[in-house]
Amino acid sequence: MRNLQQLAAQQSELSAQRATTPRAATIGITGGFGLPHGTIGFGAALTNQRDRRAGGNADGSAAISAGFGNARDFVGVELTLGLVSTELPWRRVQNYAVLGEDGNLSVKLFREFHHGESGRVSALAIGASNVVSWGDPSQIATNYFVAGSTTFSVPWFNGDTRPSVATLGAGTAVKNQERDPGIFAGVGLGLNSWASVGLSWAGDEAIAGMTFFPKISNKLDLQIGVSYADITRRVSSGRVNLSVSVVFNDLY
Repeated sequence: MRNLQQLAAQQSELSAQRATTPRAATIGITGGFGLPHGTIGFGAALTNQRDRRAGGNADGSAAISAGFGNARDFVGVELTLGLVSTELPWRRVQNYAVLGEDGNLSVKLFREFHHGESGRVSALAIGASNVVSWGDPSQIATNYFVAGSTTFSVPWFNGDTRPSVATLGAGTAVKNQERDPGIFAGVGLGLNSWASVGLSWAGDEAIAGMTFFPKISNKLDLQIGVSYADITRRVSSGRVNLSVSVVFNDLY
């Protein structure tokens, strides 16, 4: 479930950065930004441990997100369809779920605030993850959340600066494997135009990682994330996550 939230957040931040220039992203948490109108994002994530506490086999998930509305002047809407199981139907093993049999739908409403000549952009969002679900996700509570994010500059060497983004939020199903209310927060620092580092707190675990932004085109954005979750091994033995997001801009 957290992989799906991470994919949606990456797609949102990646598309929002087209207008605000910073190439910085938080890791593993949702944020205040959402996809602009006319934007569709596709993402896939892989982790080496399906269950945080018990370990187990590697597992993958996928997400499709779409943005609607004008977040700068009114309210933007982001819808995300999550597919928890990504095994192809003809590769079914016993009674394990295959692509499409486990999934959910999430919604986010968000508003952007542009701060004049500074170029800084903030966003506030409310939403619900797993608001409609089928298969395994139906056993997990809906996470109603509020989140705020802002971009800012960090002083660097030789009087230069680096772009950054920070997020703070709370949800009803964040801690204890998305069962209990909790706080999440994170900060991302852009090292250059194509790489960012991030550190986040996701309810009960710390997550650190890097995000890469290979240049494709003005109509197509690509984002690759590599992270290590529960770096302090507070609730698990730690796990590695890999995610890829592709965002198509100005489609409608």
